Amino acid sequence: NESPNKSNSKGVWIGIAGFLILFIIVVAVVVGVSGGDGSRNSNYLTYSNYTQIQNGMSYSQVVEILDGHAGVLDTSSSYGGYTLSYYTWSNSSGTKCIVVGFENGSVCAKSQYGLG
Repeated sequence: NESPNKSNSKGVWIGIAGFLILFIIVVAVVVGVSGGDGSRNSNYLTYSNYTQIQNGMSYSQVVEILDGHAGVLDTSSSYGGYTLSYYTWSNSSGTKCIVVGFENGSVCAKSQYGLG
């Protein structure tokens, strides 16, 4: 059995690591590292679609919201039964993007750039 403090510290570690990774990915996209499916059609990258993405959704639900466009897996890591994965959807120029974090397959974080 794990003590409550040990279990809680894992959650804190996961949260800090996850948001640091998310921040790094967004910065990379902002400075011109392009992710996404590479298509010129980025009509699915809208603030309206972004707001529909909610915590607890699966990757397939997010893809459905984004008109069937698959994201690019930027990073994935596992620790103590937790898996964090971050996917990016962006236009070819990197001026619009959506980054979504998944904890054990469910949305746990999201960020956007240029959708305003």
